[in-house]
Amino acid sequence: MTTWFRPTLAADIQAAVLADRDQHPDPVVRRKTNVLWTVHLGHSREDAARLAHVGVATAKRYVIAYRDGGLDGLKYRENPRRPTSDLAAHAALIWQLLTEHPVRTTAEAPTSAASGPSFGCSSAPRPAANASTSSAPETPSPDNS
Repeated sequence: MTTWFRPTLAADIQAAVLADRDQHPDPVVRRKTNVLWTVHLGHSREDAARLAHVGVATAKRYVIAYRDGGLDGLKYRENPRRPTSDLAAHAALIWQLLTEHPVRTTAEAPTSAASGPSFGCSSAPRPAANASTSSAPETPSPDNS
């Protein structure tokens, strides 16, 4: 019969796991480190799965990922089905343009080729929302007579 792998974390790894399970920006990594920490404390994988709101098989995969690749193996995430944007190749240029000339509204965004890429903005001016001249005819008020 095969024995289960029960992770015993060194002090520096414990500090990293404790920090990641509370403060990591990715919620999946927080959940993974929470499972690892629970199993490290001596709880079963079933308990760890229940506490992290994942399935038992998922908790086992998390522990195996740590066993095979350490913390880096546990934190690694690749989703081959995640779509990539057509603009991903231009991310550096977009970031540079938006940091050099930040805009607060779409009306301030560049609308001509001379001022930069338009990113699909129309060059036609929009009428003001609070314009005093309205093209809608006035509705007559009902007479009370």
